[in-house]
Amino acid sequence: MKIDKSVLIINLVLFVLAGIFIAQSRYEPAVFGMAALAIAFLNILLVIGFSISGNRNAMLNALIVVAVLVTVGFSVCSRS
Repeated sequence: MKIDKSVLIINLVLFVLAGIFIAQSRYEPAVFGMAALAIAFLNILLVIGFSISGNRNAMLNALIVVAVLVTVGFSVCSRS
């Protein structure tokens, strides 16, 4: 499966914004988990948009990112 550039660019922007948000906090683990869950939610919106437009490759790439971020977000938030 080829990585779609639009998913990569959108997630790069989201991770930079999350990094700025985390840098302004006290580096608590809950902030990392909440940032991961927020990015996962925004990627779910991407999945819906790409599925409506018919871009299957981008939809699957965004869905993989959602699965990883939800797993990481819940595991980090459950510890704190």
